[in-house]
Amino acid sequence: MKKFLLIILCLTSILFLCAWAEQAVILNTDEKLIDLSKAIDFVKPGGEALEESDEADGEKPTGADVDNSGNAQTVIVISVRNETVTYNGTLLGEKSIEELLSRDNRENVRFCLVDDFAEAHVYKAILRQLELLHTEIGLEFSYE
Repeated sequence: MKKFLLIILCLTSILFLCAWAEQAVILNTDEKLIDLSKAIDFVKPGGEALEESDEADGEKPTGADVDNSGNAQTVIVISVRNETVTYNGTLLGEKSIEELLSRDNRENVRFCLVDDFAEAHVYKAILRQLELLHTEIGLEFSYE
């Protein structure tokens, strides 16, 4: 008898826990929850995907952009993936990023810090160095 009561108690509790009376979810608005066309516009491919697509087009990726005044502006990319930092495509290794930035800081040179699934503390440390060099020597940079 005790087993029978225990089984009935378990079955009724399962029915209550599994929401015996299902109800439909009703949204308050008719707007889209996610606008996929806008989401696709904001997608930024990773470094490897960008290099593969440029090579497939038959173009070699260059580090020069042309600004509005017609001057060629060199862009040096600092990419951070996890805790690995690459400076213009080469691993940073033993070199100090501050020395490299000071060495390459010239007229018509801009640095771009790219977050490629970076560890937050590494990305923020490099961003602080860029901001410090911006105030000290006028280094131009942007970040993503």
